Amino acid sequence: MVSCSIELNYMIRTFILILLFFKCFFLFAQKNPLVTKDSIAQKQWVDSTYKAMSLDEKLGQLFMPSVASNQSKASTDNIKWGASSSG
Repeated sequence: MVSCSIELNYMIRTFILILLFFKCFFLFAQKNPLVTKDSIAQKQWVDSTYKAMSLDEKLGQLFMPSVASNQSKASTDNIKWGASSSG
């Protein structure tokens, strides 16, 4: 009888610890940066920023070069300044 009580106590403690872990995990999880309380102001900011951009800047938004920390300085400079200005 005592052995069964100890096992049950252990299971309850384990269950509570697991619940606390998941509660903390979701409590401190990052919030979605695209969700806002004021979606109208968000849309206005996006529209005004986009309207202020030049055609080259708008085209630049279509590209996302792959940059990794193991690349050489010449490789990352080529991405920063463009292939046409590198030589």
